[in-house]
Amino acid sequence: MKLIKLLSVIVIFTVIPSNAQNTAEQTVNAFFEALNAKDVAKIEKLCLDNLVLNSLSVTSESSKLNQQNLKGFLHSLKQMPETLKIKEVITKTKSRDDNYIEHFWLEYEFYVNDKLSHKGVNSITLLKGANGWKISAITDTRISEK
Repeated sequence: MKLIKLLSVIVIFTVIPSNAQNTAEQTVNAFFEALNAKDVAKIEKLCLDNLVLNSLSVTSESSKLNQQNLKGFLHSLKQMPETLKIKEVITKTKSRDDNYIEHFWLEYEFYVNDKLSHKGVNSITLLKGANGWKISAITDTRISEK
C-alpha cells in the first residue's frame, strides 16, 4: 500500500510539471490577451527580462523606428488611461519552430476605443528555457493611413 502511495505521488509530480509547461503558441496568445487587458504583470511574466521591441511606424509620408526594452514597454502600458480601450486582433498566423526556438509572423489590426488605428505585422521570437517559453523579441510594423 505504501508503495502504491509513493508511486502515485511520483506520477503526480512528474505529470503536473509537464502539463503546466506552456507551448509557444499559448505564450503568444496569453501575451495578446494580457496586452488587450493592459495586464502589465502578466506580460512581464511572459517575456525575458532583456526583451527587445522594435516598431516601425509607417505612413504614406514617412517612417519612424522606435526601440524599447521590456521596462519601457511596460511603462508605456501603465501610462495608458484606464478609459482607453485597446485591442490587437490577429488576422493571420505563420510559425516556424524547433525544440527551443519558435518564430511567429502575425498579421494584425489594432483598435483604439473600437476604432481601427493601424495594421501591420508582428514578428515574435520565443525561446524555451527551464521556465518554459518566453518572448525574447518583438518587431512590428504599424501602418496607418494618416
